[in-house]
Amino acid sequence: MKKKIITLAAIFAIGAPVLAACGSTTGSTQTETTSASQTESTTTAETTTAADTTTSAAATSTAASDMQPYAWLGLQDMPKCNYLDILSTGKYIKTVDYSAMGITVEQTEAQDGANTFKKNPSTVSYSIDGKVLSINEASKIYMEYDMESLAETAKETYEAAMKDGTNIIGRAFVEKNKGTIPGSDDTTEYEYYEYNYPDAEEAGTSTTERFYMKDGDVYAVWQKVKLGESEVESVETIKSISGDIPAGTFDLPDLSGYQKY
Repeated sequence: MKKKIITLAAIFAIGAPVLAACGSTTGSTQTETTSASQTESTTTAETTTAADTTTSAAATSTAASDMQPYAWLGLQDMPKCNYLDILSTGKYIKTVDYSAMGITVEQTEAQDGANTFKKNPSTVSYSIDGKVLSINEASKIYMEYDMESLAETAKETYEAAMKDGTNIIGRAFVEKNKGTIPGSDDTTEYEYYEYNYPDAEEAGTSTTERFYMKDGDVYAVWQKVKLGESEVESVETIKSISGDIPAGTFDLPDLSGYQKY
């Protein structure tokens, strides 16, 4: 192929002066036109490729930006608000008044990916890198479980869900409505978004959950969980939520003086 190209080049090199000497410019003009056409085609192809690449990148960027940030929680039907903005990052600490069976206590919950922390006046629980620890402060007794083999899978599942919007919580939207909070002395009617958990129902647990809105943000979360003949209702009234988790929140405590159950 190289020899053929060199031969053609040599012919054009010799032929051009001969044609010029004969007073003809047709060959030169055609060569220049062909060269210009080839250059234009190359430029067009490069431009098209660049445009395709830009379009592809733009499409990917648009798809990422269009992904509903609450989708992995199954809450994409709810309006944008501060509570869900922070909750959907998978990294937060919140304080609530938790009410169940006629008792109300202040409770703190924190999450960072698959790691969780929960504390109320009687119990502190951790799930850190697969180690699950539940401590009863009143009786000085603790329970401990090792689920390290599942920790990495849980972490990957959370990260993937937050990235692609897969609903790993299992919530399914039921309705948007308005009403009072069951079990509360508050007679105000609030707008709420109701959900259930179809997969859990197949396993025998029925859960109804409502997110009550006030002043454009989540004010309270009500749940009714039914397992067989047992039924428990609870309400979390949101006091605060933040993405800034204090240092040491997920540090496991010294259990000297505590008895393992």
